Amino acid sequence: MFRIVGQILVKNGHAVQCDNFSDIYSLGEFKNAVKSLEALEPDEINIMDLDGNISLTLKDNLPVLKSLRLPVSVGGGVDLGEIHSYPVERYLINSLLFESDVSHRLDDFKQGRQSLIGYLPFKEVRGGFLYFNSTKGVFLEVGHRLLSKIFNICSEVIFLDTDHQGNLGRFNSRFPNSISREYLMRSYLSGGICPDNLSLFRRLGCAGVVLDNSSLYWQQKIYKR
Repeated sequence: MFRIVGQILVKNGHAVQCDNFSDIYSLGEFKNAVKSLEALEPDEINIMDLDGNISLTLKDNLPVLKSLRLPVSVGGGVDLGEIHSYPVERYLINSLLFESDVSHRLDDFKQGRQSLIGYLPFKEVRGGFLYFNSTKGVFLEVGHRLLSKIFNICSEVIFLDTDHQGNLGRFNSRFPNSISREYLMRSYLSGGICPDNLSLFRRLGCAGVVLDNSSLYWQQKIYKR
């Protein structure tokens, strides 16, 4: 089933807008942003802390999170050992995916790997695609073996087009052809996706889209799209 996920980006405890993976603009208080997004009725809400302080964001906003009627996924410095104490269903991981001992480190993860979502921001370089490692702060090449391992570890993967983040209707149309259909069926695409042309992404056969930045400005509920 094609799913539409609304995303809230957080920096310094406030909701922000991010363009091209670099330019950041404040949107206001987190609690107001999350309630506004809930009113648009996405299938899920994703909260990404750009400072890597997702546990602090969740702790500071526990009352509003407990009142949400939608599934919540979170990312940005997720501590798999304690994140289960918060009212969230799924966890986005990035830097852990690049660790050689990632499978061993997940052996005791009680929530199960079905709750793990890989998060891979990407950019196109000379006709190929590089992926962001948040620990190193650089874009790296990801070969078939590593990509296969990532999909074995995670139930689904979010691919963010960093070159077009915040630019509606500009998602890189070449990217879906760079991964197999088997993987695409378990992938969410994000960055530069316009809510007016979601039918294009439905036809791709991907799991869904993550609509960051623009989602807080819509006038219509997401499900009507």
